[in-house]
Amino acid sequence: MRGHLPEDSFAGFVHAEKRIRGHKVVGTSVSTVNGAATALITADLSREGGVSDRRTVRLVKDGGSWRVCGSPY
Repeated sequence: MRGHLPEDSFAGFVHAEKRIRGHKVVGTSVSTVNGAATALITADLSREGGVSDRRTVRLVKDGGSWRVCGSPY
């Protein structure tokens, strides 16, 4: 995502979303293919105004940290 969107565009997109008020992780999975670890995290999000949605985010292992890979939106 970092390489595809200028910082000001990303900030504008984030501010346009309704704020997250709470979350519940409803699913996780981790796999390793050819030595590359990836994970999928699925969460139900509660947003301001009573809006709820479910998001699945892909993560990749980068050194000792997990990082979002692709668009989290």
